[in-house]
Amino acid sequence: MKKNIFISTAGVFGSAFLWLISFKIVAVWLGPAGVGLFGQLRQLLQAGGIAGTLGGTNPVVQGISERTNDAERMRFRATVSRIIGGSAILVSATVFLFASPIALISLGSSEPAYKQSIQWLSFAVLAYAGAIYMMGVFNGYRRYSLLAIIQLSGPTVLVGALAVATYSGLGASPAIFALFFLACFGAMYVTGFLLSRVDGGNSPISLPKHYLSWPETTVFLRFAISTLGATLLGSISLLTVRAMIIKSNGFEGAGIFDASWTISFNYLTLLLTACSNIYLPALTGAVGSVEKGKHIAKTAYAVLAVVIFICYLITILSIEMITLLYSNKFNTSDHLLRVLGIAILFRSISWVFSMLVVADKNSKMLLASECLYNGSMLLSVWAMTSYFQSIEMIGWAFVATNIIYLCFIGIYVWRSNSSVPVATLLVLTIGAALPLLALSVLEPLGLFSMSYVYAKLGVLMLGLILSAVSWRQFLRVTRDVNGPIL
Repeated sequence: MKKNIFISTAGVFGSAFLWLISFKIVAVWLGPAGVGLFGQLRQLLQAGGIAGTLGGTNPVVQGISERTNDAERMRFRATVSRIIGGSAILVSATVFLFASPIALISLGSSEPAYKQSIQWLSFAVLAYAGAIYMMGVFNGYRRYSLLAIIQLSGPTVLVGALAVATYSGLGASPAIFALFFLACFGAMYVTGFLLSRVDGGNSPISLPKHYLSWPETTVFLRFAISTLGATLLGSISLLTVRAMIIKSNGFEGAGIFDASWTISFNYLTLLLTACSNIYLPALTGAVGSVEKGKHIAKTAYAVLAVVIFICYLITILSIEMITLLYSNKFNTSDHLLRVLGIAILFRSISWVFSMLVVADKNSKMLLASECLYNGSMLLSVWAMTSYFQSIEMIGWAFVATNIIYLCFIGIYVWRSNSSVPVATLLVLTIGAALPLLALSVLEPLGLFSMSYVYAKLGVLMLGLILSAVSWRQFLRVTRDVNGPIL
């Protein structure tokens, strides 16, 4: 297990590091406006990939993990690979045919350059969908070393392409970014395909002509479509938020937002993805509420320990992180980054809770929770962009949204599984958030004056203490295998 955790984490964070370098290259090359365009095209691609795979890797991982018989797994994959293949082709063709309106809605212009970029992006969507399916299969079989190779291959190609373009003086255009994404995810798909040829019976290809029965297929489709609706809602909502920012503040404003979003939410997502590679298969295979409660509690305390430390580090070193990862042209996103740091604290624990919904295949709850989250986010961001000129106010919209969602999903877990220490986890999360909230609200008012440095150091020490408390609880739950959770 420790080896698997290390390999999974290495793959995800190695990939994250390469994506970080790619954003750094774009930031130095083209500044905030270039990052804004790059980030929006990437978000479009993510939405297309999720649609093409009926919800990303989760339906594939869940379907393989709940089947212990190899023959059943092969039948599942034989059916699902064809469903996802047809869906990916349909989505890719739709993006190509409707490139002009998609460019107008998401990029604010349907000029030929933007339309052409969307058309090229449609091919990248097809490659991305194939890569997602490959990663889902290897994750379901817990082939973490092969999964890590796939995760690293695409971003490596992307960084190389961006470096060559930058140092060769190649002119930037939307189509160039789309072609680079095609190379990135095409490399991931080809790598997965080649690795599958040497992985014996676990290969995602060369499947036998034995398929799931229609009732079994219907069960998969019902869950996959629910997952698709929930996941796609999030991707489209973020796409809409970026489009709102582009409309009100241009690509430069979108780039400022993207810098803060990437450092906070995007890298939190990568951390949670690394956890999910281990957490979701284990939670799905757990028998009984007590065993499930153990997995939830252990993951929640471990995630909180790491995220609390990250949030407090973001607060203390926000300017330094922005300058290091982007450039000093992005320093105006300082306050927004610190506010989003508060939001990711609430998001991390709600994500741990939400995986119970996925493991239990509770389709109605999955859709309801995502509708609540994304509806609240769109409404609050619309209000902030309509009534406030400052882009930093968008951060508070995300804080409010994640508090609402955490309360909702926390009640669900509390009612579904009484062995989960929901109250303890919420108290720890709120306690960790209060000092950050106070610092973010009071600092712009100038209430700290010369003592601001000491206040930040005090907050950092408090964060280290709270992170240690959470880690201690994680160790306690881990050791207490047969006893109560607390």
